[in-house]
This record gives sequence, structure tokens and C-alpha cells, in this order.
Amino acid sequence: MSNKNNILNDFNIYIKDSDLQDRIKEISNEINSCQLKNILFICVLEGAARFMFDLIKLLNFDYEIGFIKVESYNKMKRGKIELKLDISKDRIINRDIIIVEDIVDSGETIKFLIKHFSSMNARSIKVASLLAKEKSKELCDYYGYVIENKFVVGYGMDIDNLFRNLNDIYIKDS
Repeated sequence: MSNKNNILNDFNIYIKDSDLQDRIKEISNEINSCQLKNILFICVLEGAARFMFDLIKLLNFDYEIGFIKVESYNKMKRGKIELKLDISKDRIINRDIIIVEDIVDSGETIKFLIKHFSSMNARSIKVASLLAKEKSKELCDYYGYVIENKFVVGYGMDIDNLFRNLNDIYIKDS
């Protein structure tokens, strides 16, 4: 536990939960006004789960949800993109897909997923991300905040599965 606290000492509060909830409501209003049909939200596990569930409870139309797991980080270091859990092709064919991410950082994972779902014949693919780095925000159709190029934790985001439970988002000092 003390190691966990030592790690968090390098972080400062960045976005409060109340601000996150307000912004998620705005994103849900944008999605509510879109003209998509037969929508399948695909949550990128595990970090985006909290964001997706807060988002979809505010929607006013029918939808389905699915999950995919992609790994590209280990101990705060970017690595090779690996698909750990996929979704069946029959759920993707001719569907309007909204990929739900916690953060679009370099954009490589989102590009990988867009290519993956395109190959499964999705009708359309959009991206909803709570956070986006400046260099990759153009990959998002909906995003909550453009953030500094620093590491963040909380609200589902983690370091080796720690800190997902924090209600606020924290940013690394250096």
C-alpha cells in the first residue's frame, strides 16, 4: 500500500469528478442528436468501462454494447499493440460502431481498432474518448478534454491496475 501512495505522490488532481460528469452529459447530448442507427458501443477494456457506463445511461435511444481488450502499455511504457479480447464479426457487419476509449494518446490503438472494425464491414465507425492528447484529437468524433502530454490516472485509468477507482483524474507532475 505504501508503494501505491508513493506513486500517487507524483500526481496532482487534474479534472474533478463533477466536471467529468458535466462533460459526459454534453457528449451524450451530441450523440443523442446524431443520425446513426443500429448502434453498437464497443468499450475498450478496462479503462473505458466507467466512462462508457456513465455515458450510455444518458442516451435516449436503443443501442447494444460490446467489449474489446487491447493492450499497448506496460508500467507506463508504450509497447506493441495486442488484441487480447475481440468481438465477433457478426456483431459488427453493417453496424454503426462507436468505439469508447478512456484516452486517445498517440492514436495508434484507435487506428488499429478502426482498421480492425473496417475489415469486419462496419457501416460506420466513430470514436468517443473521455480524453485526447492534442496530437490525436482529430481521430475522435467526440471527446471530453484535450489534455497535456503527461500520464494520467483515475476514473478508470491506471498504472498496472492501480488507481482505476479514483473518482477524479490525476496528472503526473513530471
